[in-house]
Amino acid sequence: MPEFNQIGAHLRAGVIRAQRQSDERQQMLSQADKINVVGAGGMLAAAYEQLRNAAENIEEHLRATKCYPAVFQTIVYCSRRGVSSQKRRRIGG
Repeated sequence: MPEFNQIGAHLRAGVIRAQRQSDERQQMLSQADKINVVGAGGMLAAAYEQLRNAAENIEEHLRATKCYPAVFQTIVYCSRRGVSSQKRRRIGG
């Protein structure tokens, strides 16, 4: 084996240490519990879909609650004026 200067010896020791750590990590990973990625992906997709639907429902609810007062006002106004339900539909009630 050739003789190394101080930098070369330090580099060689670092490479050997890195290889040893890599081997230890590989062995540790081979013994670790496996995760079913397909199942986890399905769960994430379902959770995302629920959140998306909830946001959509909230948006629709807010739109509806904003238009309810206008509809009721139209109905009350028309009923006080004696407007028929057929005409009321054309007005927006």
